[in-house]
Amino acid sequence: MPKYFSDEELSEAQVEEIAEALEEALDTGVMPAEWFNYIPAPKFRGYGGTPRALTAADQVTEQAVRALRDRRSDSGGIVGMVTSLIGRVQANRPVSDWELEFHKVTALLIEAMVELGGVRLLLRYDGGHDEGFAWLEHCELADGTRLDSTQLQARIEQTQAFARIRTLMPDIPLEELLEIEACTFWVGLLLGEGFGTGGYFIYGSAVLDLATGEVKDVPQPDPVTRNFTLAGV
Repeated sequence: MPKYFSDEELSEAQVEEIAEALEEALDTGVMPAEWFNYIPAPKFRGYGGTPRALTAADQVTEQAVRALRDRRSDSGGIVGMVTSLIGRVQANRPVSDWELEFHKVTALLIEAMVELGGVRLLLRYDGGHDEGFAWLEHCELADGTRLDSTQLQARIEQTQAFARIRTLMPDIPLEELLEIEACTFWVGLLLGEGFGTGGYFIYGSAVLDLATGEVKDVPQPDPVTRNFTLAGV
C-alpha cells in the first residue's frame, strides 16, 4: 500500500515546525521515513496525475492471463484476443499503435513467465513531484524459487513467447520492456495513470498474481526506494 507524504497537505504550523528539515530533504532527496503515512490504493487514485476509471484496455493483462490459463485457442491465441479486446474500446478511448503493441507485449511477458513456472511478481515503486517509477523485486516460481530481474530476463529469453515479443518490439531491450515499461504499467493499474506526478512523495510494493492477472497492495511495504532516500530506517 502506498506510503505517502505531501507538505502541501500540512497546516501552516506543521510546515513551520519542519521547515528547515523539509528544505533540506527536498534539496538532498533524503526523506525521513516517519513523515510517510499509509494511504489505501483506491483513495490514492484520486491523487495521481489524471486518474480515471479502469477501462477494458487496462484489463487486457488480466483477460490475457485467464485465456492462457484456460488454454482458449478459438480467439487466435493470446495476442489475437488482446487485439480484439483493445479494438472494442477504440471508439471510446483512442489507442495508439504503440500502445496496442505494448499491450500485446505485456500479455506475452506474462505468458513467458507462466511458461517458466512463475506464479507471482513482487513489484516496488516510488516517486513524487515529477514522475512515478516502478521496478521488479523478484518473480516467484511454483517451487518457491525467487528470480531477480537479471535471472528472470535470462529465463524469459529462452521461452517461446520471447520470440513473439521480439517480433513485435525488436529494438527495445528486454530489461527496458520489463523493468521500466511493464512494471510501471502494472503498478499503474493499482495506483492510476500518472502516479508519482503530484505534489507528494510515495513508495510501496505490489504483487502481480500471474494466475489471475490481479495487482494487489502489499499491506506493510518494506522501506525500499530507488529515486529518493529514506532516513531513519
